[in-house]
Amino acid sequence: MGSSPLFFVTIAGNLVGFFQLMDIFRKENAINNIFSFNYWPSSRVIPDTINEFPFFSFLQGDLHAHMISITFQLLVILLLLDIMKSNTLGWDSILIMGLSIGFLYPLNSWDYPVYLILAILVIAYNQVLRKKDYLKSVASIAIITASSYLFYLPYHLHISSIRRFH
Repeated sequence: MGSSPLFFVTIAGNLVGFFQLMDIFRKENAINNIFSFNYWPSSRVIPDTINEFPFFSFLQGDLHAHMISITFQLLVILLLLDIMKSNTLGWDSILIMGLSIGFLYPLNSWDYPVYLILAILVIAYNQVLRKKDYLKSVASIAIITASSYLFYLPYHLHISSIRRFH
C-alpha cells in the first residue's frame, strides 16, 4: 500500500489543480506564471455545486466538524489499541473510552456510531481472543455505551435544530 493513499488523498482526489499547473508550465515564463495558480476552481468542478476534494479543507483552512474531529478519532483509536495491547479493561479505561466516544457526538455526530461500533467490536474481539470473562465484556460495552451518552446528557437534552420543519 505504501504511499498510495497519501497520493490519492492529497493529489489525485481532484486533478483540476494538476492540469492547471501543467498548463502554467507549458507557457513561456512559467516561473512568473506560477503566481497565477488558483486552486479555487478545483472545488467547483460541476457547475453550481461544491465538490471539495479531500485535501481542500486543510489547504483552505476550512474548519469543518470532520476536520476538528480527526484528533479525537485518533484518541479513540489509540485507546482501543491500548486495550488490545494491554489485555486489560479497567474502570479507568472504560470511563475514558465512554468520555472520548461520547465527545464525538457533539463534535461530529456522524463519527459517534462508527467509533462506538468499532469499540464494541474491539472489546468483543479482545475478550473472545483472550478467552476472558464474557460477562465483563458485555458489562464493559454497556457501560461505555451508557457513559458516552450520560457524560453529555446536558447536550443531548438541550440540543435543537436551527431549522423548524412544520
